[in-house]
Amino acid sequence: MIHHEILPPERIHTLAIPVHTGDRPLFPWEKTGDWRTQRPVHHLATAPCSVGCPAGTRIRDAIALAMVGRQDDAWKVFKEANPFPAITGRVCYHPCEAECSRGTFDDPVVIHSIERALGDYGLERGLKMPPHQPTGKHVAVVGSGPAGLSAAYYLTLNGHNVTVYESAAQIGGMLRFGIPHYRLPVSVLDAELEGLQTMGIQFLPNTPIETEEQWRTLSEYDAVFLAIGCQLSMRLNVPGIRNSGVIDGLSFLNQVNAGSADHLPERIVVIGGGNVAIDAARCAVRCGAKNVRLVCLESLEEMPASYEERQQAQAEGIEIMPGRSVRSIVDDHGQARGVQCIEIDSFSFGPGGELHIEAVPGSEHVLKADAVITCIGIKADTSSLPAELDLDKAQLLTGMPVHFGEGWMVACGDVVSGPTRVADAIASGRITSRRIDALLANQSFEDEMSSVPFDPESLNIACFATIPRQNPIERSPKERVLDFNEIEVPISEDAMVAEMERCLYCGDCNLCSNCWAFCPDLAVNITSGESDGTYTMLKGEHMDINYEVCKGCGICARECPRGAIAMEKEEK
Repeated sequence: MIHHEILPPERIHTLAIPVHTGDRPLFPWEKTGDWRTQRPVHHLATAPCSVGCPAGTRIRDAIALAMVGRQDDAWKVFKEANPFPAITGRVCYHPCEAECSRGTFDDPVVIHSIERALGDYGLERGLKMPPHQPTGKHVAVVGSGPAGLSAAYYLTLNGHNVTVYESAAQIGGMLRFGIPHYRLPVSVLDAELEGLQTMGIQFLPNTPIETEEQWRTLSEYDAVFLAIGCQLSMRLNVPGIRNSGVIDGLSFLNQVNAGSADHLPERIVVIGGGNVAIDAARCAVRCGAKNVRLVCLESLEEMPASYEERQQAQAEGIEIMPGRSVRSIVDDHGQARGVQCIEIDSFSFGPGGELHIEAVPGSEHVLKADAVITCIGIKADTSSLPAELDLDKAQLLTGMPVHFGEGWMVACGDVVSGPTRVADAIASGRITSRRIDALLANQSFEDEMSSVPFDPESLNIACFATIPRQNPIERSPKERVLDFNEIEVPISEDAMVAEMERCLYCGDCNLCSNCWAFCPDLAVNITSGESDGTYTMLKGEHMDINYEVCKGCGICARECPRGAIAMEKEEK
């Protein structure tokens, strides 16, 4: 070992790599920063879970806040991007978890359980986001589904007066009429709606906007949001489709949620491979059907329904029969008695939507049924926009604002995109509200800023241990098919803490000190002060690099567990 105190200073630079111990001024030969051709910089990246989240929620930051006991602030982080975390924590198919980096070597973090818990936390305590100053602007929202309610929330938060028009007797749209209560309890939806009312949003149920006169009354508003969603079921074009005992999926789910589908016949066939079809089949079991089969064109692996929902449906006794095309509805004097199917090897759709199949010869068969539920897709109904209104309908349905009366009209949600997830509709409502907010303030609209995406290759897996996942606890299939109570049991506080501790905190510094430990020049120090990262901001400290000493070797970046350091070319 070379000791500075016993060597004359003029010989040190010829005998050893200079090392600075940190407490005294640097000797000239210790200022090795000018050797550098690249420099390490703190690299705040968007975590993969946020990229996967349709609403773009800052999940990593919410977890960091909750971990230090700041649940109110963690709740606010969710509310910034999503007004209804208690809802999406239950009904979203959590694509965020599919992107979780821990899933590359372990099981992903159970993000939806954390989101649900924080959402319920806010509802139980009546937490509110602080509103902006009133603007004096009045905005109408037509439709009270997830996109319309999201738009209403953010518009009100920004200080506008908002009125929501709904043709149905109750507010909620697809959240109320299209999602089974075992996935979204009415009490949770009503609690979220009550929060919107306390913000000052006016709801007008039983108020359809259909005629030219009704539309013209809205021209007095400064802006109108069209958020009518996709409320029309697509019809299966086969013989017998109009027989008694055949019902479309949306109508059936509406009846179920209204409590008017209590006693179904014994044998049910559901046609379709999406989430609506799965919901319909599972509701049929709960409404008394003993034999429920689901047929779809797709293979089991290619079904658009979520894997988790399929697994739950099969556990509840529903038989999924993939790779089948429906030829006709078999009837007996106008009453549906079965579904004639044929097995297929492949299928495709033509430019006009026509179905082309490659059938398996001799595979025709009939599935006996007392009722048939068709769930082959949904679409928007824009026929209520009268031609007499001077609207650029084509532009409106792209999501771009159009002039309407003295103000603006803009469409958002599924009426623009086609059927999507609840979280997608919520994100559409938020982003579109920002667009209108800018127009009402005579400002230019700027897209939401996106930070640098996290590079999965920068994850240093060797630094992390596998930790058992706190899997959600579900009621047993035998128990849950007897009612419409929630399937998933709320996560316990201890399990939630254990699950949050599994978060890798991708793309940001959490003061693990690996860079400090591995730096050969002792160029890294922990210092107090402001930081752009949530965790370091909470601690009031951050990692600081002494560029007078740092030679740019890149070891700190390679050893950073979570890709929070990047090497940038040195500008001389």
